[in-house]
Amino acid sequence: MGSLPHETEAVAQRSAAPRTNPPPSPARPVRVVSPHLDDAVLSAGGLMARSTGALVLYVCCSAPRPIQRTGWDRTCGVDDSDHAVRSRLFEDRRALSGLPVEREQLGLIEGQYLVSGRPQADADALVARISDWCDESGGDALIAVPAGAGWTGHSLWSRLSRTRWLLPAIPPHPDHLFARDAVLDALPDLRDAEVWLYEELPY
Repeated sequence: MGSLPHETEAVAQRSAAPRTNPPPSPARPVRVVSPHLDDAVLSAGGLMARSTGALVLYVCCSAPRPIQRTGWDRTCGVDDSDHAVRSRLFEDRRALSGLPVEREQLGLIEGQYLVSGRPQADADALVARISDWCDESGGDALIAVPAGAGWTGHSLWSRLSRTRWLLPAIPPHPDHLFARDAVLDALPDLRDAEVWLYEELPY
């Protein structure tokens, strides 16, 4: 996913703004697993703003070596993978400014830059950090992970809606599915962790 800094910042402000019937505030610190540098703020900004303290773990946030330029990079108007990562780090700092949120980077590579699939070591690294979170919180961790949602239009209503407004189907993002499945697969071994699934925008 790609977005302009001012767009991400605006969405974050709307997400954090009070609503008429806001969801209940979590009574414990929130740990948000963000597959990319915009997912947490776009899809869980309100949750982070209402929490007693939030920490975001960015999973895919490092530039590949050698430098690459994919079709998605060209669509987003960036020169190459280095430019893309720098831009997204900048927009993330802007979007989260003013929120009581700490940030960590796991430092994996986005799926679009992988040549031969995602190695098991990536899942191991993610689960190890989640396990550390659980230990650090004394078993009182609330972990928010992406639902891995996609809008493929299986229902009649969604198919009619897309036809009426010419809206495209958006499949689940592989990086989101990776992050979700790695955490859920390890859930039995995580110490008393409570896991929430957040639905991702624009999916």
